[in-house]
This record gives sequence, C-alpha cells and structure tokens, in this order.
Amino acid sequence: MAILNLTPDSFSKDGKYTKGFQPSSLLPQLHSLLLHRIPILDIGGQSTRPHASPLSASEELARILPTIQYIRADPTFNKILLCIDTYHSSVARACIEAGADIINDISGGLMDQDMFSTVAELGCTYILMHMRGTPETMTSLTSYPDGVINGIASELNERVQKAMEAGIHRWRMILDPGIGFAKTADQNLEVLRKLPELREYEGLKGLPWCVG
Repeated sequence: MAILNLTPDSFSKDGKYTKGFQPSSLLPQLHSLLLHRIPILDIGGQSTRPHASPLSASEELARILPTIQYIRADPTFNKILLCIDTYHSSVARACIEAGADIINDISGGLMDQDMFSTVAELGCTYILMHMRGTPETMTSLTSYPDGVINGIASELNERVQKAMEAGIHRWRMILDPGIGFAKTADQNLEVLRKLPELREYEGLKGLPWCVG
C-alpha cells in the first residue's frame, strides 16, 4: 500500500500535494505503483495526527475527489485500488461512487453514526481501525487496565459485531490495531510484538489486518 497525503498538516509534515496541487502531477508516482506492482493507493485529505483539529466533510472531499476522478478517468490505472481515509460517511459515499474501492476509517465507525450503514449499503471493503476519542483527545486515553492487547481485542470485537449488525459482511472487513492512536510509544511496540496473539483472539480470528 502506498500513501498519498493531500493535507498540509499530516504526520509527514511535508505538504507536498496541497498548495496549487494538480492531480496530473501524480503521473510519475502512479506509473511507479504499476511498475513495482503496488496494488493499493491510500488517499487522505485530513490529518489525523495527535491534537489535529477536525476538517469538515466538504473540505475533506474537496481535497480528495479531484484525484479520484483523475485516476479513474485513465484506464491505465484501473488495477490500482483506491483506499480513502475518512471517518465521514458522506465523504465515503461520494468517493466510492466516484470509483474508489476501500474505506479506511480510523474511528471504526465511532465518529459518524451513519458510517456502518453507509458502508453496508455501498458494499465496499472497510478497514476498521482501533482508536479511542478523536485525534484531539486520543493521547489522553491510553489507560488499558487489562493490558493493551486485551483492550484492543475487546474494543475491536465490539465494533466488528456492530458493523455486522449494520449489514457489513465480515469478509468485507480488514482490521487495524491503530498504531499511534490512543497508545503510548511502549504500547505501540507491544502491539507490534504481540500482533500474532491479537490476531488469534476470539471473534477476530480469520480477519485480515492492515498495520502501519
């Protein structure tokens, strides 16, 4: 998976594809994806770094949609799956309808009550990530009395069940442990070390994972 940040205040802090950005400038990178057989391009229009202020759905969509439309207008890049980072159900809908393939939701449906029903209706693949609170508050929500692995497993299990109740097929879900989200540096390392254990938890076993 390759990542394209269409935001000036992302984790990478480069702002390369923001001011005056034209989707056509992505041509070399898109051809590189094909050359190196990278199947997924993850596109984000909103920073979710710690303490980041939220962006409205309309602003987020304005950053993302032209790039989706540009890529999908060229059959050369049809084999590249487009994965959209958003917790807004309206953005998810517009992007999937424009030709995107996957929704990557850092909040696991917690920040928009319509996300699960929207994804179920669209029938798209859904990356369900573990997080607590919001990017503004998550650094204060790192207490896991039963251990970070047990905490993540329990909370992801609950979200998976809610997603299935809303109509999202289990085989359409990919889980993400949320490295860097509501976790300390030591907890992040523990999650990476014990990922095989997390994958075997009752209720999560058999689901694919995305870690990054």
